Formats: sequence, C-alpha cells, structure tokens
Amino acid sequence: MTEQQITDNRHALVESLPPQFTREQLAAATNTTTTLWALKEDRHAGPKCTHTVNGQTWYARDDFAAWLYRQPATPDGR
Repeated sequence: MTEQQITDNRHALVESLPPQFTREQLAAATNTTTTLWALKEDRHAGPKCTHTVNGQTWYARDDFAAWLYRQPATPDGR
C-alpha cells in the first residue's frame, strides 16, 4: 500500500467515525498503526486476522481508527 493510499484510508475512516470523538483523540489515534477491532464493530470489509482474547473475538487491522472505539466519551458527551 502506498503512502497516499494509507493517507486516503485514514481520511475516509475519520470521516466515518461517530461525532463524539474529539480532535485530540483523532490526533492521538493517527499515531497508532496496529489495532484490534471487535468483530461486531467491523464496518469495513477487508482481510483480517482473527484473535480470541478472554472469549472475545477480535481482528487485527493496520489502521488507527479502531483505537477510537476503545476510548471513553468526553465529559460533555462528545
């Protein structure tokens, strides 16, 4: 995958995220390269490598947005 494709994918993922994530969370997430998504949160088709941890099945993806799904909402609910 080229750098441009990675950048394009990141922009598309950010645009698809729920609005409760802050700009700071998005900025922090751009530094995460390998993340785990719960299978129930899979909104993006593609190859995956599954892992089972404590009875929960996850798959690894080489992108940053999954990190956001594990973050708590901000105190003001955004």
